[in-house]
Formats: sequence, structure tokens, C-alpha cells
Amino acid sequence: MSNFMSGGWKRDDAPFPYVSRVSLNKFHLSFKGIKKVCYPAHWIIDFTYSTNSFYMIRPVIKKWRRRMPMEFHIYSPGMVFFERDLKEKSDFSISVLISNGDALGLAALCEAHGFAVGHDREGKLGEMLSKIAGAYNSQGESGFWAAQSLLFSATDYLNGFTADENGILKKKEDVLPEFPEQVIAFLKKNIAGKLTLDQIARRFGMSESSLSHRYSTMTGESVMRIYMSLRLGHAALLVEYGERLDSVAEKTGFCSAFNFSRQFKKYFGVSPSAYRKNVH
Repeated sequence: MSNFMSGGWKRDDAPFPYVSRVSLNKFHLSFKGIKKVCYPAHWIIDFTYSTNSFYMIRPVIKKWRRRMPMEFHIYSPGMVFFERDLKEKSDFSISVLISNGDALGLAALCEAHGFAVGHDREGKLGEMLSKIAGAYNSQGESGFWAAQSLLFSATDYLNGFTADENGILKKKEDVLPEFPEQVIAFLKKNIAGKLTLDQIARRFGMSESSLSHRYSTMTGESVMRIYMSLRLGHAALLVEYGERLDSVAEKTGFCSAFNFSRQFKKYFGVSPSAYRKNVH
């Protein structure tokens, strides 16, 4: 059963994630204006509206960094970080501590270093955390369950972000495709282009050796072998549809029907004509 106490809710028997504490308008009055923060059993979602504070997360971030407006931080349980305000100024922020938070999907965002940093440009997260704070200050069951609903909405919004190797969060729709996907997209647009390795490398601002090494390291395949596979795969569809071999060769970047037929048989193990008979 729930046990509501002054200053927050305590629900030791709850197996699900819940808001256990909310901090508003933090004033850092520790020695030299520096505050060391660590909650061994809680996830933290921290959002700031101002630029009046700095943070440091050793050993990853060893120097003070200034927080930007609408910036939010996520800290996993046991993560140690430091905060400080500008002299005689406060940092208007909201911190939400979450118990049993592992089921919310936040671990994937903090996988690299135990924390993540992002920007809420539209203010959606800040609005949801503000509403959580309002519900938190309401006593009784209704306030608890209102905060629960808002917590799940907030974490669902956060799961729309993805983290890079440094723990920096970006909206998933803002993240550019990975390098291999970019290369394949370019190759597909040039099925009939007879691209050389040099032309592909120049498209990505790289040398031939750098392109080949990076692509093979990430995929285990060579760029030109993938390019040939894409061309022949498209050619197979045209053959299946009954297109003339000289037309197929032209549309897939081969110099002649003879050259195309030779490469086709080498790849599929049968001639184009035999392939056409087999699929029909």
C-alpha cells in the first residue's frame, strides 16, 4: 500500500517506476558554491531554463561546462556529478528523482558513460516536468497517479532521442543515416552510372583507401562488391520483367549485353535467359 509522507511519497513496496522526489529552483549554497550530487538508488532527470549554472562529470567531463537554456541531463543511479551557480544567481531548474527507473528505457540513453545530455528546443520536456512538480506538491492518491502518468509521458518523449558515443542526445529524426547507409543510398541513385571507386570516394570527401577501409571495417564488405550486387539485383528484376538484355545492360551500367551476361552468370550461377525461365 502507498504511504504518503511530508516532502514526498514513499512507496517501498512498489515494483514499478515512480517519482520519489522533485526539486525546484535550486540554490547551491555549498562550500565555494559547488555541490556534489549522487543518488545511489535513483535515476535523475534534470532540466534547466537558465544559463546560470555549470556542471562537471568526472572523469568524462573534467572541466566546468555552462548549461544552456532548455538543456536537460539524465543521470543513472550512483552517477557522481558536480554543479555550481554563477555568483549571486540561481539556476531555475527542475530535478525529478525516479525510483525503480530501470524499466523506463533510460539505460539505453546513458549506456556510454552513465549520463546523457540533450536540448529540449520545443520545451515539451520542461512542460511535462513542471506538471510533475505540480502533481508532486498535491497530497494524496490523485497527485501520485497524476505524476505517474506524466512521468511515463516524459520518458516516452525521451525515448524519441538517441545518444552518441559521448552521451549527447539528439532527436532520432535529426540523426543522419550511418555512413554505410549513406554510401548505399548514393550507389542506388547511380545504378546505371558506372561509378568508379574514385568517384564514390570524392562524393564523400575521402580518398579511395580511406573510403574502402572505413566501409569494410563497418560492414565487412567492399564498396565495389556492394555496388555490383546492387546493379545485378536490379538487373535481375528487369530480366524477370522480360526486358531485352541490351536494355538491361544499359540501365545497370554494363558496357554491353555480353559483358552483362557474363557478370550475371558469375553472380547468380545461371545465364539471364535461364534465370528468366526459372522464375516463370
